[in-house]
Amino acid sequence: MTKQQRPISYLELGQVITSRLAPNLSHLFLAGGLIFIVAGLTIIFMLTRLDTTSQDLRSQASQVEHQARLTMQIPASITAGDTLPITLFLQTTPNTQIDGTQLAISVPKQFFMTPTVELVEETNLNLAYSTITDNSDAYLVKVIIISQSANQPVMAPQSIPILKISAKTIKSGQTRLSIDNDLSMATLFHSQPVQNILMADLDTNIVIGDAVSPSPTPTADPQLPSLMISFKLQGASRADIATPAQITLTNQADSQQNHQVQTSFVSNSAGVFWPTKPIPVDQLNLDGQTQYQVAVKTNASLRKNLGSVKLTATPNQVPSGWQNQELIVGDFVQNGDNFNKIDISDIGLMFSRYNQLSVEALGELLLFDVNYDGYFDISDIAIVLSNYTQLEIDGD
Repeated sequence: MTKQQRPISYLELGQVITSRLAPNLSHLFLAGGLIFIVAGLTIIFMLTRLDTTSQDLRSQASQVEHQARLTMQIPASITAGDTLPITLFLQTTPNTQIDGTQLAISVPKQFFMTPTVELVEETNLNLAYSTITDNSDAYLVKVIIISQSANQPVMAPQSIPILKISAKTIKSGQTRLSIDNDLSMATLFHSQPVQNILMADLDTNIVIGDAVSPSPTPTADPQLPSLMISFKLQGASRADIATPAQITLTNQADSQQNHQVQTSFVSNSAGVFWPTKPIPVDQLNLDGQTQYQVAVKTNASLRKNLGSVKLTATPNQVPSGWQNQELIVGDFVQNGDNFNKIDISDIGLMFSRYNQLSVEALGELLLFDVNYDGYFDISDIAIVLSNYTQLEIDGD
């Protein structure tokens, strides 16, 4: 005889649901008051992570086949006073489902006004949380992005735009955006324990030029002790290419006396790079007798000694032959012992990003577009490999 089943009461049903949700409820809050509970399984992974005292989940990182990669797209050039549009792209490895992404991005106040944030509407996503904190030296943009249906996973098998940040520039120079890795994350869909799989590639130089573009042979301020130099960059052969560069002026009589200046350069129609404004030299000996060695380095090239010059308290011009001096490219890893050299670490980094025959140079791939044609492809690799003639190639 079959035993008749008793209908479950609403009270008993509530007890079952509560017992299932209890282990996760402590994760469902966000510093600042956000509470987001949907069907018991929702954006559990991120709602405690904007608290810097919470546990670092990167120690629980998943295997390499599960990754959520964040990249950034910015214009090739921008001038002071314009609004810089920044687009963030998300891509997951095949069959990777994530709850969403939590991001904390720092925008330097020295170069930008208060940024604005908007979601890319074409995507099936929801901006569940957004705030901008005004810190002492930067604006901290905090966002949480999930699926429009909070109990559904987010999948981005191809690089899709997810967020737009806009900020008006207030001065020229070189800067960069940075991501706070302690506050940024993405986790596998409803995984327990929580696993952070976010890989962020936002380390991209932003060059902000002067409001007035330089002429092919710029003129220095006649009242300013300054220096104008010029050079060529391997692979670059057209006008209006902007790049940051570090200028080093070294007293040849005492190499311990050197002066470094970071500035931006723009190429003219002959492919010759000139600074967007005269390089100040008022901190140096301007007696017209002291000889200074002038070297220049970009974020992808080796440093090159262009020549020497005696400086006076006037605008200083260098010999015209300097504009034929060419910097060789391929120094992509510029930290520690890898600075100012081309070795296997640079080649390895370049090939680790070369997974398509030709791809638009966006985000971190801008670094490898050494011929500035807008694409990272075999032509860029060929230029770099032509310089790799021994295990280590050192700059000047």
